[in-house]
Amino acid sequence: MWVEQIWQWMAEAVGEAIKYVSYFLFVFMGANVDTLTWFLIAVTLDMITGIYKVIVIPSLKFSGEKFRNGVLKKFILLVIPIAVGIGFKALGKDGAAILDYALRLFIVSEIISVLYNAASGWTGKETKSKDYVSVIIMGLAAYLGDIIISLFNKKDDKRK
Repeated sequence: MWVEQIWQWMAEAVGEAIKYVSYFLFVFMGANVDTLTWFLIAVTLDMITGIYKVIVIPSLKFSGEKFRNGVLKKFILLVIPIAVGIGFKALGKDGAAILDYALRLFIVSEIISVLYNAASGWTGKETKSKDYVSVIIMGLAAYLGDIIISLFNKKDDKRK
């Protein structure tokens, strides 16, 4: 019981740390913080509708590991434009526009995912997203996410 409470506290602490670091980086680079807020709202809606889809479609199974991996992939997607923006800032250029446009693209992708999740839940059949923006972003997320997830899995294997 107390182990679960510690994990819950750690998850909340890490989430808050990510939020504050993200806001700091956005302010540091002069990016539009409202865009980050909309991105976080879109990601939250995507997660909620994804859980709804799993509840409604009996053939799909909810997995904490799959959920964690999805969150990691979304975080990795956020890190890429932040890193590019910081690189531009280090060179004395304005990296805020790159970050802002990348996030707007991610917001569109998340909204498309929300719509597909909702459609899947409504029809009772899983519907995969087929738009090119989502396919490209999800391909990039899958590639980079698999690298990061394999690092987490190696650490999990060492703990056992």
